[in-house]
Amino acid sequence: MAKKFEEIKEEEYPYELPEGWKWERLGNIADVVMGQSPSGNDITDDSTFTPLIGGAADMGEVYPKVKRYTKKITKISQNNDIILCIRATLGRPIFSNGEYCLGRGVASIRPSDEIYKNFLLYMYKNFEQYLYDNATGSTFLQVTGKVLCQMPIPLPPKETQQKIVDIIESLFAKLDIAQEKVEQVLAESENRRSAILHNAFSGKLTEKWRKENNVSFDSWCIDKLKNFDIEIIDGDRGKNYPKKEEFSNKGECVFLNAKNVTKKPVARRNRK
Repeated sequence: MAKKFEEIKEEEYPYELPEGWKWERLGNIADVVMGQSPSGNDITDDSTFTPLIGGAADMGEVYPKVKRYTKKITKISQNNDIILCIRATLGRPIFSNGEYCLGRGVASIRPSDEIYKNFLLYMYKNFEQYLYDNATGSTFLQVTGKVLCQMPIPLPPKETQQKIVDIIESLFAKLDIAQEKVEQVLAESENRRSAILHNAFSGKLTEKWRKENNVSFDSWCIDKLKNFDIEIIDGDRGKNYPKKEEFSNKGECVFLNAKNVTKKPVARRNRK
């Protein structure tokens, strides 16, 4: 692939690279295909036509997950291209596992032999902020083809690229295993909490203590809450319920309603 963009000057280097690496512009090591939306009249849900990637909603975890198709192809991806969101939601790189029509919200990156596609995919995940920093637009952020092509890429030798990918995927696999174990522990801890509470109020939790201290379980009784010296204050949804204009972030009294009673922390509004 012939170089089409000027080399990155040393004073432009984002940071120093190891020996043997170099900074290169994406447009010199990959072809960039900017998406173009087909006419609305050509879009269909008939899967016999070409699948359409319009934006982030059509991106799966690894490959596209489309719901719409087009009778007329505008721009098209090839197998093993990297598909990138370039409008509104930026980044989120995935692989193309076939031919897809590219809508306005995505672009296709087609690496040359100089760069390993998996390396480029992880590189985009790491440098996603670059896209936001260089996007334009007031209603929706948009990354132009020029920005993509001139993006600086830290490029090691291809053998090193493969090694980097191997290490990344090995460490990510270990993280996935650790996450599964943590989620399992959290699930078990909730069950154990429920069991502890049940045992506490059924007498099992203090069974040993009662025997050691000669406390009889027969002294327990079941009664209604209203028969105890407990005051219950219920919220008022009637005429005394505060109006919207009476709320303030600077008030001294915290206002609570039913949706604030949760296991997770919630934002609370203060009443004047």
